[in-house]
Amino acid sequence: CVWQHVVVCTATSTASSSRKKHSNNWAVLVGASRYWFNYRHIANTLSIYHSIKRMGIPDSQIILMLADDMACNDRNIYKGKMLASHAKEANSGIEIYDDDVEVDYRGEECSVENLLKLLTNRVDENISINKRLLSDEKSNILVYMTGHGGDTFLKFHDKEEIQSQDLADAFNIMSTQRRYNEILFMIDTCQAATLYSHITAPNVIGIGSSVKDESSYSYMNDANLGISLVDRFTHHTLRFFERGINTQNTKLLTLFQSYSYQQLHSHAKWQYINFERTQQDVKITDFFSSISYVDLTKHCIDVLRANAKKQDDDSSQCQRQALLIEFQHHSQSQSGEEMQDRYLDYYKQAMKHALDTWFNQVCKHTDYKLAVIIVTILCGLYTVEMTL
Repeated sequence: CVWQHVVVCTATSTASSSRKKHSNNWAVLVGASRYWFNYRHIANTLSIYHSIKRMGIPDSQIILMLADDMACNDRNIYKGKMLASHAKEANSGIEIYDDDVEVDYRGEECSVENLLKLLTNRVDENISINKRLLSDEKSNILVYMTGHGGDTFLKFHDKEEIQSQDLADAFNIMSTQRRYNEILFMIDTCQAATLYSHITAPNVIGIGSSVKDESSYSYMNDANLGISLVDRFTHHTLRFFERGINTQNTKLLTLFQSYSYQQLHSHAKWQYINFERTQQDVKITDFFSSISYVDLTKHCIDVLRANAKKQDDDSSQCQRQALLIEFQHHSQSQSGEEMQDRYLDYYKQAMKHALDTWFNQVCKHTDYKLAVIIVTILCGLYTVEMTL
């Protein structure tokens, strides 16, 4: 068997009702390893990061957690840069670490404690908004994790571990808090499938790069850096997206079935856990891209009537503009004497308007202020008369 899959439970709700609740996509991407020889784990995470950004998910809805900064490592000959393993096949020099990368949790901040707090919305009240998972009951969430792992655990910084039961509890809390619609849990590590073995929360899809008692392997070595740039599972995931998705209706199952033992040297395994929809109803764009829905109606909408007020406001402005154009056009055909008379009338009207405005302002003052204004005017006239 090249791949393995399990369907645990399918509820009776229809696929359309589940999709109707879906209105936004989020992603939590975790590279849990540090040190130079684990370069590929950070590269795995950044490659997925760039793929989902390219397909429309904004940085504001991506939580990126990196345990180390490989771009600035002294051993990196490409200073301040990291290269993608699939760059050559994509016929482009893809840099996966550039000015457009926004890392939310870096170094020691990328920890088991912070990940669990993030998922269950138990972060400190003073923490910045970019470090919060602001999902809701209409959110689909991609949770991607990579690093060194084993039977039901994944290591962080080679010194602490997150257990499959920890993740199962976190997903149950998220379900109780109504913080998601559906979750795609993707893991690239040794014995990856065991990390979702305890999950019982509804509407979760688990996909792992390897099964129990099986290793997950890196993909080739870079001659210049002397290390591998990526793991096989993530590399072939990226190749799938680089080849392009034929239609927006491409099934997520198509991605899962594209993994082969010849490519991975391990058996990819996926599981639909208490999922309301069937496997055929789940699309790749449900998790890996931004979404926008258009509500169609059978009824006609009178746009002109809906915007009647705005048109009425604009009509007077249009009339004034038309009259001004007509006046300017007519003025060009008038003689000099007629133009002089018109300008004189204009100045008279302007003077009258100024006096009216001044009088209205004077009338607003109190009797004391009005008396001061009148005395001031009389003193000014007396001064002028004495001067003459």
